[in-house]
Amino acid sequence: MVHALNGDEEIVAQAVVTLVHTASKHGLGFWKTYGDLFGLWVAARKTAEAIASDHLDSVITAVNEIHFDGGYSTLLTDLLLDFRQAGRDVPTLAALANEMMAKAEEDVHWAVPEFRRVGVIVASTRDSLSQKQLAEALALAHRQGACAWELKIAVDLAGALLEDNRRSEATSVLGPVLASFPDGRRSTHWRIAQAMELVG
Repeated sequence: MVHALNGDEEIVAQAVVTLVHTASKHGLGFWKTYGDLFGLWVAARKTAEAIASDHLDSVITAVNEIHFDGGYSTLLTDLLLDFRQAGRDVPTLAALANEMMAKAEEDVHWAVPEFRRVGVIVASTRDSLSQKQLAEALALAHRQGACAWELKIAVDLAGALLEDNRRSEATSVLGPVLASFPDGRRSTHWRIAQAMELVG
């Protein structure tokens, strides 16, 4: 899960093989399904448009059957965003992800900043309200000391500000987050932030 949060598909893909094999060998149904979910996550990160609908449906059905707690991880919201980006509408996945995003109203939940970020993206608006919501999510992630959430949100907020030609504001959002972030060269969002060339 830590590697998934970091966006490191290669390491997750390697671990999935071991997890699914071990869970299958010992009849650990929950962990087999969890491994299949991680496997779907890896595949969607690479080519969501190429995933067969029956494979997607079987994994989501299995997730429902084990009563997977949507708030336990952010895999489902990641999948929702990956499939949306690929132009694929997956109602069953959206329903599960919506359950998680509903938890964004509960400030005590561990992944509230990320669920709020996803909610803004799903709303598909790039207006001042969405920027305000991202700024609030960023402040919450900072209060939590959640560096990874903070970076992901800062990247999205800086991107929205750049679209409005507000480069100095984008720099002021992203700069402090990157400056306080631990060595993140293996982090997907750290590399995205560096590519934005807002900070030295």
